[in-house]
Amino acid sequence: MVKDKQLEETGIGKRLKEVRKALKLTQSEITVPAGLSKSYLSELELGKSKSCSMLYQYLADEHNVNVNYILTGRGKMFIREENTIDTETFGHDSDIVKEIFLLMKESNSFKYQVFALFSQLKAESPKLKG
Repeated sequence: MVKDKQLEETGIGKRLKEVRKALKLTQSEITVPAGLSKSYLSELELGKSKSCSMLYQYLADEHNVNVNYILTGRGKMFIREENTIDTETFGHDSDIVKEIFLLMKESNSFKYQVFALFSQLKAESPKLKG
């Protein structure tokens, strides 16, 4: 397939690859859940194929990607969710907190179990030995 010069100049493919790299995902890790072929994603990233709404929908829904960023280069790469974990606040515990939020998002029974556990905590936190 011959490169579309106008498509290449828009930078969509370049930004798409940039987003994938920022997510630390391989082409296969994106294409399989998005229902696309690896070769098609490669063509998109190289500016050889036109954009794909299925891929954009997947990136937005599953990875909070700002599709406007991919298409126009404007705005932030990612859209911050209300439940986004600030790694600076939680430090090395941020991965654990992220997992808890993901489980809470998926399972109401887990959510109630977590809240029940938190409700048993005392207002004063114990001092940790460092």
